[in-house]
Amino acid sequence: MEIKDRIIATAIKLFKEYGIRGVTMDAIAREAGVSKRTIYENFKDKLELLESCLTKLDRISYQEMSELKKESSNIIDMIYKLANFHIKTIQSINPLFFLDLQRIYPKIWEEVVGKNDKDRISEIYKLFKKGINDGIIRPDIHLEVASRVMLEHFKLALTLEMQRDHGYDRKVIFENIIVNYFRGIATQKGLEILEKYRNFFFVNY
Repeated sequence: MEIKDRIIATAIKLFKEYGIRGVTMDAIAREAGVSKRTIYENFKDKLELLESCLTKLDRISYQEMSELKKESSNIIDMIYKLANFHIKTIQSINPLFFLDLQRIYPKIWEEVVGKNDKDRISEIYKLFKKGINDGIIRPDIHLEVASRVMLEHFKLALTLEMQRDHGYDRKVIFENIIVNYFRGIATQKGLEILEKYRNFFFVNY
């Protein structure tokens, strides 16, 4: 692994564990086994390093989701796997990371959220379109509106999942938010597939 890649990998690890504010360039240098001077030879400042970390995380996420798509047999299988993937991703990151990003780097936060929302809506749109072609999703839905609503449902589910102090079971959250939404846009064929998945998905994933 090249020095620059090692610095990025180390920074990602520390940012995810302790947040952004709590991680110094000295700490990154120690953990990566390089001098602080070496870091500054590769990155102008902490902001540039953070941007490189976010780019790397985005690339990793895209690759992992691409693999999930290849492994999925239909849109419902895909949605369940994506939902579980995003939950596990969120749970692996200290909430301070997101708070620091919002408070200290609001411009980057807005760019990340805006870009991610746009990309996610586009992906959901494609999935719904395929679902219609496969006879799983009703053809009379408005694809763009339905995609935006689906994204908001995912966000709510993730928010509740992160608020573990409320004691919401993961399956209960998805039964009441994701599954119920799908019931409204699914065909009879889609409903039959949905029933098969809802009974075992969170046991196996």
